[in-house]
Amino acid sequence: MSDAPHNRPRMIFHAPYPLNRMATSASGIRPVRMRDAFESLGYEVWEVTGTSGQRVEAAAKVRRALADGLHFDFCYSESSTMPTLLTDPDHLPHHPLVDFALLRTLRAHGTRVGLFYRDIYWRFPNYGVGLNPVKKYSALAAYRHDLLAYRRATDVLFLPSREMAAHVGDPRLTYSPLPPGHDVPEPTEVSPEPLRMLYVGGIGAHYRLHALTQAMADVPEAHLVLCCREADWAAIRDEYEPLPPNVEVVHRSGEELKELYQRTNVAVVYAEPVEYWDFAAPVKVYEYLGNGKPMIASEGSLTGRFVAENRLGWSLPYSREAATELLRHLVASPDEVHRAHQDVMGAREGHTWLERARTVVRELTGAEPGDRRADGPRSVLLVSAANSIHTARWANALVDRGLEVHLASTHDPADQSYDDRVTLHRLPNPRGTGYVAAAPAVRTLVQRLRPDLVNTHYASGYGTLSRIALTGLSVPHLLSVWGSDVYEFPDRNPALAKLLRGNLAAATRVASTSRAMAERTRHFTDKQISVTPFGIDTERFTPAAQRPARDEGGRDEVVVGTVKLLKPVYGIDTLIRTFVRAREIVAAAGGPALRLQITGGGPAEADLRRLADELGLPDALTGKAPHEQVPDRLRELDIYVALSRQESFGAAILEAGACGLPVVVSDTEGPAEVTIDGQTGIIIGVDDVEQAAQAIARLALDPALRARMGAAGRTHVEDTYSWSASVDAMLDAYRLTVGEAR
Repeated sequence: MSDAPHNRPRMIFHAPYPLNRMATSASGIRPVRMRDAFESLGYEVWEVTGTSGQRVEAAAKVRRALADGLHFDFCYSESSTMPTLLTDPDHLPHHPLVDFALLRTLRAHGTRVGLFYRDIYWRFPNYGVGLNPVKKYSALAAYRHDLLAYRRATDVLFLPSREMAAHVGDPRLTYSPLPPGHDVPEPTEVSPEPLRMLYVGGIGAHYRLHALTQAMADVPEAHLVLCCREADWAAIRDEYEPLPPNVEVVHRSGEELKELYQRTNVAVVYAEPVEYWDFAAPVKVYEYLGNGKPMIASEGSLTGRFVAENRLGWSLPYSREAATELLRHLVASPDEVHRAHQDVMGAREGHTWLERARTVVRELTGAEPGDRRADGPRSVLLVSAANSIHTARWANALVDRGLEVHLASTHDPADQSYDDRVTLHRLPNPRGTGYVAAAPAVRTLVQRLRPDLVNTHYASGYGTLSRIALTGLSVPHLLSVWGSDVYEFPDRNPALAKLLRGNLAAATRVASTSRAMAERTRHFTDKQISVTPFGIDTERFTPAAQRPARDEGGRDEVVVGTVKLLKPVYGIDTLIRTFVRAREIVAAAGGPALRLQITGGGPAEADLRRLADELGLPDALTGKAPHEQVPDRLRELDIYVALSRQESFGAAILEAGACGLPVVVSDTEGPAEVTIDGQTGIIIGVDDVEQAAQAIARLALDPALRARMGAAGRTHVEDTYSWSASVDAMLDAYRLTVGEAR
């Protein structure tokens, strides 16, 4: 517990046992990492940990502080694998009231309490096998006592996964998922060939790896290391031996694992699915993620769904045949292993222990941490197009998070609305001089404002401007790439590709709106790249209320459409042709009437109107809608279609998902990245009219499928692409940029 001056936000960290910084087990590692993460967020951490006697003393000190009027932002508690009453070394209840009494006292003083409930294994039939019956039933009574006590002692019960709540089974408790995290430094990439796999963890009843070890005999080119406790292996080895020669068993832990990770390119969580795996969130999954390792996981498990939904590797049925097929494919396709590694690298920063601590703070306080980044910037100069909705959203969000924000732009704001706290600086833009003439003005601004960080958006024009302006100045510089600046600009001629490389090299760090774009950007730079998506405002983009869809003749009607800038690259012509074919398929099946609604304006509008007229769809194009009307236009649709030929992200697709719409998208970079095929929508080939028409017809003919995919799309956006999470990602990138500039 700290006696430091009270000039920082305070929180209480409670655990009914001593913290062990030398722990190697997940149950020992987690509380230490969470406690340190709160401190890293700027909190003064008051500990109530140790033996029950030590906790009595610490709790008394907290009570005195409360009596003196001291405020604690929140209390976070980590449960034990043992019942709370029995956590002392002799497993006797020496001070049975200390823990829950303190938590109730804190709540009475207005301090919200969140408790991480580690496991529910005691409710499974094999709990207590071989245990003295008196001890077993005493422990079960104590576990049940804990759950009853949580009703009065906690505001939020954090669980390793949302699915575990059904097994806890108390509807009077408030649950929130809080999976494990990692604190692995930036890992180095391992060559994708030969295929070298690693499994770290238990082996036994809940960890049956037989299908994988059997498959290894079929693929001698691959290599697998099984790392487990020596005693666990001794108890189970007869089930596995003789092992194929390409399977190696080792017994290591802690720092000894580093060498294994350094020679591994794929990690394994491919165990036989049992009921326990429906909700279990193994720490090793996040350790694999932190080490940059794509994973092979089992379908039918929480880990399998996590890997599939986040594109962190491969999820497949648990069988020797399925494992053999995948291993042969990976041996023959090292590029796929490399791409999977890049996807994992793009996701790893969102799953650190620091991120988990932020989740707790937001859940318990309703706000961001009081000192969110002790080493992050307080002021930022944005160099970007002021007439872009994305620039306006970033600027307004950053001031909402407490930063001093300046925006320098050669563009007028036009119809974009900026918070009064954002200071706009109009840069000179003499005709014919491009961005170069504005460089002296930006340099003067930086010297006068002395921002903690400069964030330039768009690596071509504005990137060149900032590169010139910041030469010789020691200010951290984050360069955000947006799309055409890395997809189209460098392909025009070698000189522009060279210019782009120079602009990226001059920055401290690079940010990208998608993993696909980050991979493209790596063709031009070896800088570290943060992924900072254009997140979705899920309070504005919401599903429509139920409405009866009828055409003018009173028949059921399904509205198919898009909201998009009308440019050739976005494949609106393919959508029009696809719609005609989809309407034929649905009519032949006796389905509902279809109507096409295309909202947007742009350079291809005249050509698209001519095409629509030729195909008998004169009312299909409804014109451009102001940004504030986009949610309403989306809610008029039943199926959203995006058939882009090339697109670096998929913000419009995510907006449609937030509105509860199923989507049909082309298999190109951004759209495929933000869509879970078969769950939130259907992915089809680029410019494949027949395949797209079949997908639209399938959705039009099946209202239940539309509803199911639409609901999954909404959940996907809330879980992965919310605007709040995107701002968090940008602030992460700012912190890393400042740190790397030192």
